Amino acid sequence: MAQESSGRYLLGEGLGRLGTPWDRHDLRARSMNWADALAAGTGCAVYLGVPSADGAGVDVVHHVFRPDDTPQRLRTNTTQPLHATAWGRCLLAFAPASVRAVEPLAAWTRATVTDPAALAREMTATRRRGWAADAGGWEPGVGGLAVPVRSGGGLTVAALGVAPRWRSCSPPTAAPGRRWSWSWSPRPPRSPTGWRG
Repeated sequence: MAQESSGRYLLGEGLGRLGTPWDRHDLRARSMNWADALAAGTGCAVYLGVPSADGAGVDVVHHVFRPDDTPQRLRTNTTQPLHATAWGRCLLAFAPASVRAVEPLAAWTRATVTDPAALAREMTATRRRGWAADAGGWEPGVGGLAVPVRSGGGLTVAALGVAPRWRSCSPPTAAPGRRWSWSWSPRPPRSPTGWRG
């Protein structure tokens, strides 16, 4: 509810969130231990993002720093563009139709995809392989890899991603028809990049 200056009450934008299958705070709470282990096992920053209220961005609800001594800034409670981050692209590819990139697509770095046709091709490739990638479209030199987080009914409710310094990590290649996924377990991943095929 929101109150106007006239004293009347109106339904606020929070009403639209009542139908969402997961509360963002529940998602954050459920992901904390897994995200910490993922950051420790990969050496990368970890992000959990959900569609913003207007569907035009990705709200970062959880951020775990890279486990190193480099300067970093907390990104929790920030909104990032859908087309310029791996977690945003993951939501674009797998989330409900209400999640859409705002056109024209803004350029944040020289690597940002700003052509709607190129973004559409990337979304098709993302759905085919099961994960999204970004080579520094939001922050120069820092890329991302993300997978969808699904509810029990299969609806994509969030995106979980790692943000390596892009020079040190590249997306894995897989044989045609083979999908890559993260396997969450209490133990750190066996491979240096955290990928298991």
